[in-house]
Amino acid sequence: MNFYKKLLKPNGKIIIAIENQLGLKYFLGHEEDHLGKPFLGVQNKYSHKGVRTFGKEEKIKIINDSGFNNYSFFYPFPDYKLPKVILNNDALSCDELNCSDLIYMTESRSYSDKYKPLYDEKLSWPVLERNQILGDMANSFLVVIQNSDTENCNYDLASLYTTNRSKYFNTETNFSRRHEEIIVKKQKLYDKKAANSYIVHKVSDTKYETGQNLEVLIYKDLQNGNLESFYDHIKVWISFLKEHALKKKSDKIINSIVYGEYFDCLPSNLIIKDKNLIYIDKEWLIDKEITLSYVILRYLFEIKSFRSFKRKVGSFKKFVDKVVLDSGLIEMNNAHIIKYKTLELEIKEIIYKDSRSGPWGGSALNVIAKKIKYFLTTKVTPGS
Repeated sequence: MNFYKKLLKPNGKIIIAIENQLGLKYFLGHEEDHLGKPFLGVQNKYSHKGVRTFGKEEKIKIINDSGFNNYSFFYPFPDYKLPKVILNNDALSCDELNCSDLIYMTESRSYSDKYKPLYDEKLSWPVLERNQILGDMANSFLVVIQNSDTENCNYDLASLYTTNRSKYFNTETNFSRRHEEIIVKKQKLYDKKAANSYIVHKVSDTKYETGQNLEVLIYKDLQNGNLESFYDHIKVWISFLKEHALKKKSDKIINSIVYGEYFDCLPSNLIIKDKNLIYIDKEWLIDKEITLSYVILRYLFEIKSFRSFKRKVGSFKKFVDKVVLDSGLIEMNNAHIIKYKTLELEIKEIIYKDSRSGPWGGSALNVIAKKIKYFLTTKVTPGS
């Protein structure tokens, strides 16, 4: 650090990306990234002269001892190598922003696949957030260091990246404070439009809605074995669809046509606020007739992929039958499932066509380059 301080220009910045010795994934049994053994880092079994990582407080001490006192911590999830979510340190103290809900959509990576986590990390992030130690147990850190004679920059509270789609549909979503509100700004990572199709991809600025994400509750119910609440929350979602999404009602309500913008009205895009549901992130519009059965089955098949589904719920057919019965949609049958699968494959072919969606996909690497440029070029806002 002392060496790099001597090289730094008066207005220059140093960006450090490093694993957190005390990251949650390492307590779950994931191997230490450099040495490939579980629990090695958290037990401090590093050799004297070999590679090692540090916890947050140790990292701060190293920075301060090098003569720097102007730095900003960021927390990339699942890690700094290929981040999907990046939280600013200010986000952790922002009461209006639900950080654990953003992290929910990530999952820690095991780069050797030799070890399996001891338990489900998704259930731990809210607990760490409530106890104000989420940043201390993030899997890795990004630290932006400035010379002491420069002011702190006003960075976004959080950023979220979608990079597993066709390049035309990949996005960056930034959360920033504007006066008394948090504004969500979604933008495309590729500035050209896809070939004409019935899928319309919309990005815009919206107000952040504070509340509880419905899918997080459904997932928690399932993992805790609280099946009564699990089914109740699914029923609440379907009731919302029946009340708001129907464009053209059918004698059999399951065959009713829904508005195109409700294609993605799934629990992951619904916020519970003051006992009401708010539909957020209206990113897609399908200019083609889609039925209520399609939207419902789209999410029920997603639930099927949840951890512990088979052990806690059992047969997928019985699960669908119960959801249908509880929601008064007794007309659903195998024909609806066949029709759903046909259309879903068609839509996925468009959205994910030519996607380099593996862990080293091109868009993911572009995100890293873009974020480094953002850190280096962001300036102080006058009056901040």
